[in-house]
Amino acid sequence: MNSNPYFTIWFRPVKTIDSILSNRIAFDYRIPILLAAISENFDNKISEEFGFGLIGSILILLIFVGLGYFIIAHFFPWWVLKIGKIWNGKSKLKDMQIIFGLANIPISLILIYQLLGLFLGEIISKVDVNYGLQVILWIFFIRILIIGIAKTQGFTYGMAIVNMALSIIPFIILELMFFLRRLLKWTVTIGYFIHQTFLITNSQGAQS
Repeated sequence: MNSNPYFTIWFRPVKTIDSILSNRIAFDYRIPILLAAISENFDNKISEEFGFGLIGSILILLIFVGLGYFIIAHFFPWWVLKIGKIWNGKSKLKDMQIIFGLANIPISLILIYQLLGLFLGEIISKVDVNYGLQVILWIFFIRILIIGIAKTQGFTYGMAIVNMALSIIPFIILELMFFLRRLLKWTVTIGYFIHQTFLITNSQGAQS
């Protein structure tokens, strides 16, 4: 029977997680997380917008990949672990990092799609990847994460969902704040445009 977690995690997540946590199967959680971080920044346009050269672009890419890796491999596992402590979660940080590594195996496959596009002469950002494919991969990601949180924290699947949901609420609020800020900016811009159009129309009417 194939014991490679890159294959078994898709349809035997419980057995795969149990085998890795009990050290029966070796697994380096850093690899899929690094691949996911590269995929996330595959089409980083910051260097292009600010006119950096080749070396500057590479440095910017490395910085963003490194930041993405740190957030996924260290911050998120630590944060989920701490939220789970509210209900006496039993997970260790290393175990939670392993779970995030396993959950990112499906997400890291997006990089293959992007590399295929690059081979065909097209740079594909993550948002441009086939939507249906992304939905399927994210379903596997969430499934693995819920099972893994339940296993490591000693929770039921229901409590694992609560643990995960409460962990992302602050980030949803932050994203909502950024959205409202953009919405306010758009509203002010549209209002200014309408006001200027009204003034020009009145001015032309007065002249005629």
